[in-house]
Amino acid sequence: MRITAMSISLAMLACDHTPATPEEECQQIYDHVTGLVDRADRSCATAADCTRPGGVGTCNCAFFLGVQCSGDPMNLEAYGAFVEATAGEAERFRTLNCAVGPMICDCGPGTVDCVGGQCTTVNVQSCFPQFDAGVAGP
Repeated sequence: MRITAMSISLAMLACDHTPATPEEECQQIYDHVTGLVDRADRSCATAADCTRPGGVGTCNCAFFLGVQCSGDPMNLEAYGAFVEATAGEAERFRTLNCAVGPMICDCGPGTVDCVGGQCTTVNVQSCFPQFDAGVAGP
């Protein structure tokens, strides 16, 4: 009986992995958040069913926490679960000054809509003014 209890305790300790370094903690946060985004429910009937966590944009070649720099579209119910599951992680990611994931130089916030029954990013703003390079025609 004592051996079984000790084996269970050791197995539980092996599963509870506390990050050894800030870099490892950053990677754990990133993997957790992007995993939740990848599995989020995106079903919708109207645009009012949709929202996006993240998407504050970056114009200074910064790392961001999420899958899309413009925000990750999902339905409102999934968003509530996402916020609950990631409580404090975005702040910790910023506090640690994490350098994990893609680095984006020009990405403004996106607009979400319900397209074909799925919450989708339909417009992404640019940080820099667009200009005509003379190839658009007369």
